[in-house]
Amino acid sequence: MQGRPVLQAELERVQEGKPMEDLDITRYRLDKPPLARRNDFAAWKKALENAHSQLGHQYNRCAWLAHQNVDVKAPWRQQLLSWQSCAALRRHAHNVTIQRVLICVQGGEPRAVAQVRTKGVSRAERQP
Repeated sequence: MQGRPVLQAELERVQEGKPMEDLDITRYRLDKPPLARRNDFAAWKKALENAHSQLGHQYNRCAWLAHQNVDVKAPWRQQLLSWQSCAALRRHAHNVTIQRVLICVQGGEPRAVAQVRTKGVSRAERQP
C-alpha cells in the first residue's frame, strides 16, 4: 500500500471497524438560485443548465443499464452460425472442384484437368 494513500486510509478505516462515509450526492441536486438571486435571470439560467446536464447524465446512466441487460449470447450464436456456414461453403466448393476434376479425368481431357487443378484443387486439397 506504499504510495497509495487513499487505499491505505480505507484499509485503516476497515481495520478500525469504522463505518463507511456517506456518499456525497450534492452534485446530483437540482438547487434553485439562492434567495438573494431569485430575481436574477442569469442565476435561473445557470440552474436550468444544471438541470439539463443532470437529465443528460441520467439518460446516459439509464442507457448503460439497458445496454448491460441485453442478451449478448444471441449475437455470439449468430456469429458462430455464420462461421459454420462459411466452413460448409468451403467444403461444398472443395467437393464441386473435385467433381469437376473427376469429370475431366473421366472425359480424358488432361488440359482441362490441369486448368481446374491450378484454379483450386491443389489449394482445396490442403483445406478439407
